[in-house]
Amino acid sequence: MKRYVNFRPLLLTFVSLIGGIYSCISAMLGRFLPLAFCLAFLVLFFILFVLSLCKKDFGKNISEFFGVKKFSFIFVCLIVGVFFGAGISSVSFCINNNREFENGNYQCSGLVSEIVEDGSGCSILVKDVTINEKACNTNFKLAIYFTQLEVGDRIVFDAHLYQSSIVQDGAINTYILKNNIKYYGYVDESTLTIQSGEAKFTDKLKDDIKTILLENMSAQNAGISYATICGDKTLIDDKYYQIFQMAGLAHILAVSGLHVGFLVGLLLFVLRLFKLKNKHKFFIVALALFGYCFLCGFSPSIVRASIMSLCLLLGMILGERNDVLSNISLSGIIILSLQPLYLYDVGFLLSFGSVFGILLLSKSISKALSKIKLPKFLCDLIAVTLSATLGTIPAVFSYFGEISIMTIVSNLLVLPLFSIMFVVLLVSTLICLIFHLGFMISFAEFFVNVVTTISSLFAKVDMIKTFNFDVLSAIIYYFGMFVISPYFLLKQKSKFILCFAFMFCLSPYLILINVERQFDTTYAFVSSSVENTLFLSTKTNQKILVNVGEDEYDLKNLKNSLKNLKVKNLDYLMLFNYEDDKQGLVRDFADNFNIKNIIVFGELNSSTKVGLANNVKNNNLTFCEEGQFFTSQNQIEIETLCINGILKAESISFDGYKFVKIEKTITKNQVANNISFFDDCDYVIVKKYSETYQQIPAKTFIAHNSEASTENLILLNDYSSWTLN
Repeated sequence: MKRYVNFRPLLLTFVSLIGGIYSCISAMLGRFLPLAFCLAFLVLFFILFVLSLCKKDFGKNISEFFGVKKFSFIFVCLIVGVFFGAGISSVSFCINNNREFENGNYQCSGLVSEIVEDGSGCSILVKDVTINEKACNTNFKLAIYFTQLEVGDRIVFDAHLYQSSIVQDGAINTYILKNNIKYYGYVDESTLTIQSGEAKFTDKLKDDIKTILLENMSAQNAGISYATICGDKTLIDDKYYQIFQMAGLAHILAVSGLHVGFLVGLLLFVLRLFKLKNKHKFFIVALALFGYCFLCGFSPSIVRASIMSLCLLLGMILGERNDVLSNISLSGIIILSLQPLYLYDVGFLLSFGSVFGILLLSKSISKALSKIKLPKFLCDLIAVTLSATLGTIPAVFSYFGEISIMTIVSNLLVLPLFSIMFVVLLVSTLICLIFHLGFMISFAEFFVNVVTTISSLFAKVDMIKTFNFDVLSAIIYYFGMFVISPYFLLKQKSKFILCFAFMFCLSPYLILINVERQFDTTYAFVSSSVENTLFLSTKTNQKILVNVGEDEYDLKNLKNSLKNLKVKNLDYLMLFNYEDDKQGLVRDFADNFNIKNIIVFGELNSSTKVGLANNVKNNNLTFCEEGQFFTSQNQIEIETLCINGILKAESISFDGYKFVKIEKTITKNQVANNISFFDDCDYVIVKKYSETYQQIPAKTFIAHNSEASTENLILLNDYSSWTLN
């Protein structure tokens, strides 16, 4: 008889580790309430610990639930988790936030690891970097117009570098964390020297996979396939990615636990035919997962999913009645010990949310469905899909802001097909890498077309807006899930009463935290992730947005920024850079926000005006021609500066402040000839700062990618924001 291994204390350690990390990083970001709450909780637990020493039976029930003999062991798990999490997260934050070089021009060299081409040039990921002949443990993300580069080339160049920021709009930016990108920049191509070299094995392998797919598939199918295998979505057009997103299937394009789960399931099915022992299965699966991690360049999402899978398989070896909830907690402890800031990564939250949802709810849901005489396999499939969806609701609602009403149905239909597609695609690609049999990819493309076609059908269904979860509401939500799970040993009637109590507390709290923000001070928000937009509010809560961005990526970031500011309604949307190709962006934005007035500035032809009026359902659509001076009833004054028919800048005045936003490049002579436009200017907002703007008599400059310096300059690095209160 195999022994029963109980790791249930790991669940408490995992939760306390999360609490320590969150409290510490919140304090680093200037929010001390979580830290105070965590310390208060520790004091309470210390009091209970002292009471348990005085009265032996005091902590008996709690300790029995966690499978230990003494309450003191639980206390030790809690203390270790909190203080270990706080310690490693503070060290990680300081290391990842450190930038050795200031913004400026440097002589650099490095190895080209990845190339993504666009219409005018390409962006490259550079590894093994040296700056001013000093080796640096970092990567670059660089823009360059020269496209005759190959993966593996070693390049020497001069570049203007600017620091990436690990903090974006008050939150941890995990993209630069996962890719170790500490600097962005622009290459001076006149200084570029290319030395042919040999790419690293993983980079060469990914590049070979990309080449095989592009040569044997349509460009779009190749992009989807490359994302499915390697988790890299750079080859997917925004339009097609949005199709999967609107169908509730975007997760299949990000290599994660889903893909690793299919791979592990396939391996276990094959190994079961050979009747191997569990420990032999474990080592074979571990070796295969290591190979897959190697194939994907040890992507954090793959490593995370592999650790989760191996921890679950470890339970099979240690005991037949293993505690899967604690096994998954062990994987979380390992992952957060390696990189505690992954706690802020949406992929981490979705992975663990879905797994915990399945572990807590799938059996109960399947049992309930079996009562209506559904086949067992269908009950299990629906239960797993529904429980995984319920487990990810806080993260999905907060990060994406909308969800397809057909998410569960689309996943029920597409995931079985996708599992076949993934296996066939992976096997076909491996065969092509070894034997160069390109026709094998055509077989895989059939399944890619099927999945894409079905996803396109589901994408036609409307999305619904979601509300935000904060940390406290998420805790209440997950604790409610735990209460109704089989792990919480209460009678059904008691569980029902508890769940009703949780819902009674959660519902009004969610309403409270999602109430639109009321601005009673002059407020300005500029985010460099959407460089040409500007959000302003007046002391009387009048909300103004300038421009909506250049593409879908800008629009998505803009929506998230306004959502974080709790802005749902706008008094004015002012468009100073409107063109026909932005019609869809404006329509999409207007569908998501209640906008009282849309004002379009500039010389537009009649067809452009009619097209915008017909597509954007807003009764207060106003067009202001060149030279017109706009004044609202709320004392908001707008003036535009047009030179040779080109709108160069606009000024927005309210609450005694005058903001000038530069839209197009303006010369020193043009500034001098129009100095009256800039008189009494408080803030000048520009995309790139240069000596030109020193000619403007402004109190403060707010700029991106500065090459000059001045005492009144507020520099916006990538993924940062500036606010005025």
